Amino acid sequence: MFSALFDLSFDRLITRRLLGVVYAIAAGLIVVTGLAVAIALIVEGGFGIFARIVLVPAAAILPLPLARVIAEAPVVYFRLGEDVRALRDRQAIPTL
Repeated sequence: MFSALFDLSFDRLITRRLLGVVYAIAAGLIVVTGLAVAIALIVEGGFGIFARIVLVPAAAILPLPLARVIAEAPVVYFRLGEDVRALRDRQAIPTL
């Protein structure tokens, strides 16, 4: 991976490798935030049982798909570029 950092022709991309780590960190932060809010509600006694059991887990789980979609968008973009490159190489279309 470190050799890709110094690839000035940008033939090898590191974004796809890093996105898994970024998504894992985001998911971890979302879960930790949900737990912190649940603990704070228990300690402070706010919102009652319903909020602790239903709303806090829902609020912690709902951002996960959004984080996943945000992480997948660049992957789709780069895979599209790889596919176009493969088509160009197969058809021997001259590059600009």
